[in-house]
Amino acid sequence: MITLDIETRADDKLLPIYLENISAPKNIKDPEKIEARLEAKRNEAKNNLAVDQDYSEIVCIGIKENDEPAKLVSLKELLELLPKHNKVVTFNGKSFDMPVIAKCAIKQGLELSLNFATLTKRFATDYHIDLMEQIACNSNYKSLDVYLQIYLGIKKTPIDFNSCSEDELKAHCLEDVENTYKLYQLFKNII
Repeated sequence: MITLDIETRADDKLLPIYLENISAPKNIKDPEKIEARLEAKRNEAKNNLAVDQDYSEIVCIGIKENDEPAKLVSLKELLELLPKHNKVVTFNGKSFDMPVIAKCAIKQGLELSLNFATLTKRFATDYHIDLMEQIACNSNYKSLDVYLQIYLGIKKTPIDFNSCSEDELKAHCLEDVENTYKLYQLFKNII
């Protein structure tokens, strides 16, 4: 089994493509208001791109193989490890982590030896267990932090994604991997 999490940021190389496609609402006619709206969208761009499957890039990948301590690996290393494990556990991995991993692999010309549908198929647990969808039971989705507080009595270390250093982001990623693993251990017998 492998537990994983990724952290992303805007791919600066793709920012011009994104900015090319922004526009102000058509009902605004005042040039000053149009420019104000466009400026606001430009300022939001980096945050939006950081969590967009197509416009983001991976900063770090944290994994935990079975009971081993969490560690950071490269995208290439992860792609080599995934087929060697019979289970992948994530939190929101089907909607975010796995699509980003697959798309970044494609952008980098790396071979993805697993079927994309296997990695992202909703509610399937034969290979990929996404704790967010399994614990929510198709109901009110909550954050990893909220589930950790409810079921394990622990709280994630706060982080400001806009101002944190790369080392802080990597530490956050490793903490998320360890916490996802703890949550999985609690729920594994009913998933």
